[in-house]
Amino acid sequence: MKKSRGLTSAGGAVDGFFQGQELAKILRPHLAKARWAEVVGPQVAGVTQVSAVRDGVLVVRVKNSVWANELTLLKDDMLRRLNSALGGRVLTDIHFQAGGLGKVVKKPVKPSIEVPTDADLGRIVLPKETRLRIETALAGITDELLSDRMRRTMTHAARMQEWRKRRHWLPCDRCGGLTSPSPITAPEAGEGPSTAFLCPLCRAGVG
Repeated sequence: MKKSRGLTSAGGAVDGFFQGQELAKILRPHLAKARWAEVVGPQVAGVTQVSAVRDGVLVVRVKNSVWANELTLLKDDMLRRLNSALGGRVLTDIHFQAGGLGKVVKKPVKPSIEVPTDADLGRIVLPKETRLRIETALAGITDELLSDRMRRTMTHAARMQEWRKRRHWLPCDRCGGLTSPSPITAPEAGEGPSTAFLCPLCRAGVG
């Protein structure tokens, strides 16, 4: 129970710090992928694989139909525990898809836009007010280990935002998040092509 309260506090800290930023609406749902094994336990985690989060629905691949049917019966309890770990009603449903687990293959990603290195971000000194916001957001978390992890996460994200601002990144026309100033041709309904600035998530239809 103590651990659950710590996760709830962390979820609140994330919400408070990222309110109004592009990570606010994508971070919490996708934390479910990281928390899945922890919430469902090693046995279920060994026969499942979280494949996506779409509009609040967690899509989970399952080893076979027998397990899929069994887990469907336990879905409500899993959904309740996942939302508790995430600090609110973040997920609305879980869809189990039988058919086997896919192989996890990590392919090298070639960034199409400039990406900062850890050294680049490490050289950024955050404004005093930003550092104060981070500490204020973490004030209610009593677990030192969790607090330290959240501080690193928030600091990294804040430095990324600062790095983008210094390079004059522009707000995405759909979600408002900062994105590289490269015009993307997006057709408008009933009109010809128009120039729009879209972040990678909105460009892929995820945002």
